[in-house]
Amino acid sequence: AYTLFEGNEGLNDPAEAVRLLDLAKKLDKKGTNIEIPLAMGDAYMIKNDGGQAINRYEDALLIQPNLAEANYKIGRIWLRGRQYKNAQEFFNKAIENDPEFAPTYRALADALANSRAYKGASSNYEKYVQKSGTQDPELLLDVARYYFLAGDYLKATSYLDQLKGRIN
Repeated sequence: AYTLFEGNEGLNDPAEAVRLLDLAKKLDKKGTNIEIPLAMGDAYMIKNDGGQAINRYEDALLIQPNLAEANYKIGRIWLRGRQYKNAQEFFNKAIENDPEFAPTYRALADALANSRAYKGASSNYEKYVQKSGTQDPELLLDVARYYFLAGDYLKATSYLDQLKGRIN
C-alpha cells in the first residue's frame, strides 16, 4: 500500500515499504514470491533510485524470466532517464512476453516519439488504444498527433473525425 499512489507523495512511504518488504523477503524462504521484488522496485522508483529499482525488477526476472511487467517497468526507468533505445529494448521484451499488456504499447510509443520514429510511435499508440479499450479523447488526440507527425494524414484525419464534438 505504501507504493500504490505514484505521483502522490503524501500517501506514499517508500522507505517504510522497503523496510516491510525486506521483512517479507526474509519470510519467503524459497525466494519465489514475485510480488516482493516488484513492490521493492516500485518503492525505489518512488524514491527516484532508478538503479536500485532496476536491480529489484531484475530480481523478479530471475524468478520469472518472461515477466512482461518487470521488463515494462525497467523500460519506464530508461524512458525517464531519456535513454530511448534502452527503453525500447525493454518494452519490446515486455511485448514479446505478453502482447496483451497494454501499457507497454503506450510507453513504447513515447520512447519512439522521443526518438522521432513517429510511424512506429503512431502504430504502437493505436495498439495501446485498441488493447486498453480506452475512449479518452485526449489519448485519441495523441494518436492523431503521432499519425500527423508520421505523415499519415488520412489516419490522423480519421482519428480527428472521431473526436468532433468531444474535444476542443
